[in-house]
Amino acid sequence: MEPSLPGLTSGEGAAWRGLVSVRFKLFAHLERELQKRSGLSDADFSVLFRLWEAPDGQLRLGELGEQLDWTKSRLSKQISRMASRGLLTREICDTDGRGAFAVLTPAGREMIEAASPPHLQDVRRWFVDALTNEQLESLAAAFATILARLPTSP
Repeated sequence: MEPSLPGLTSGEGAAWRGLVSVRFKLFAHLERELQKRSGLSDADFSVLFRLWEAPDGQLRLGELGEQLDWTKSRLSKQISRMASRGLLTREICDTDGRGAFAVLTPAGREMIEAASPPHLQDVRRWFVDALTNEQLESLAAAFATILARLPTSP
């Protein structure tokens, strides 16, 4: 039996421990499979997926950083690594000259379109299919409540 966590009931502690375990184990498993199949890291996939969903395959770097909840430094390093591999380009905004965009390249589009189906099959296998529809709805509602309480990133 797990020792109690100060300030939490046994049920609260079990829920917290469960979330922490799932966060580490599920995401590590999903990232290993993603890397093995596509050569993409979770960070690569996250950037490419957001660009793929964006109009014209591009986002301002500030907006991309907000969506990912990353610091400017982390985003800059990730964008540089991905640009060096030809998955995206970094383009200066024509209208103000200060802002920059991350723009999906054809190679990046091809990579995300090839990587997404097997990755989402793994999401289905290890997450969606493990739960009932009611459990999924409850989780979605709980996650929305938690996210609404969190402060916005600096």
